[in-house]
Amino acid sequence: MIFWGLASFITPPVCNAVYVACSISGSSLWRTGGEAMRVGAGVFLVPIAFALNAALILDGTALEILLAVGTALVATVLIAGGLQGFSAWRMTAPQRVMFTVAGLLLLMPGLWEAAIGAILVAVTVLWWRLDINGSRDPEPPAIPEPSVPAADARGLDRGAGQPSVSFGQRHAPRS
Repeated sequence: MIFWGLASFITPPVCNAVYVACSISGSSLWRTGGEAMRVGAGVFLVPIAFALNAALILDGTALEILLAVGTALVATVLIAGGLQGFSAWRMTAPQRVMFTVAGLLLLMPGLWEAAIGAILVAVTVLWWRLDINGSRDPEPPAIPEPSVPAADARGLDRGAGQPSVSFGQRHAPRS
């Protein structure tokens, strides 16, 4: 019960966290709610993972439990990255599908599924690193420096006609 109570923070119609985020950012309720559902997709897959793999509820040997918990953690990151479209880079549509499928495979019990998921992740990362089909983002444009008028020799700001004084400094009046 507590688990689904916590999931209600991002799901409509309750979605308290979404309402707070909208009031802070001024964004649309439905856009923010959809984004929250995408980022929190792992929350909805955890009960399914518990049902598929008993080692996640600490039923099994230490090695089984370690492997299940490790692959489940990696799987949730892969699924969230695939649904979000961004992990260490901005992903193309096929890369997103491969990450999501790899995450789902890692949630399933068994070494074969984990091996296939790991291979999919490796292929996707190699695809990105080798920049096949322009999957890597172009370099961001340089940000120009703002033009700020310099103070003149007497310490007066140009245009303002007032002495430029830093906070906390005191100067004697000029004669």
